[in-house]
Amino acid sequence: MFMQKTPHNSHADSNANVSNSMRLAQAAHQRYLLHLSGEDLTAAINYYIEALKTNPDTPSAYFRLASLLHDNGQIGIESAVEQCRKAVDIDPKNPNAHMYLGYFLSLKGEFEEAKEQFDCIIVDAPPCTVLSDAIILAKKLDSVIMVIRYDYARVNQILRGSESLADTGISMIGYILNAVESGIMGYGYYAYRYGYYHKGYGYYSKNNQNVELHKSSEE
Repeated sequence: MFMQKTPHNSHADSNANVSNSMRLAQAAHQRYLLHLSGEDLTAAINYYIEALKTNPDTPSAYFRLASLLHDNGQIGIESAVEQCRKAVDIDPKNPNAHMYLGYFLSLKGEFEEAKEQFDCIIVDAPPCTVLSDAIILAKKLDSVIMVIRYDYARVNQILRGSESLADTGISMIGYILNAVESGIMGYGYYAYRYGYYHKGYGYYSKNNQNVELHKSSEE
């Protein structure tokens, strides 16, 4: 009696091993992000490496591994960028690969190349005092929005910051007022004004009623 041997599908086994390694790696990665456990960090790194050994064409393993190794101080920014480039080369349509590459490029200060990976980049800068890093960063950006903390920033600080940014020649899109206490906005609008030439009007909303603050004598 003769029995035919079933062909062994090594490719299917390889894919199964990669999937299992990636599943274990991502689970350990998530636990690490939640609990910052060194054990989970080591496990995630080892599983990502195992996945890449099984199949070097696994893009997500490259950028996720680069992120962990860089955060842990095991590789520098250059190596992290190189690993993310590898992921993009493998899968140019992978949005996460582009996201991580853009992120590390921005950390490196390569904003022009980083912009190619995103539709828009938002840089959170420190306060824009005269000798602030924000002024240096502004020269590399397309435009700026100044964030002002309610009931904290002083008028002279706001003016000085605006003037410092204006000196860079950058386009100022506008301002954001944050940390406003709940309820202070009334019915949705606290104050607004409009005017032209020397004529001006001002109103504020209180208990859903418009109250006139000022009206010019000239009509």
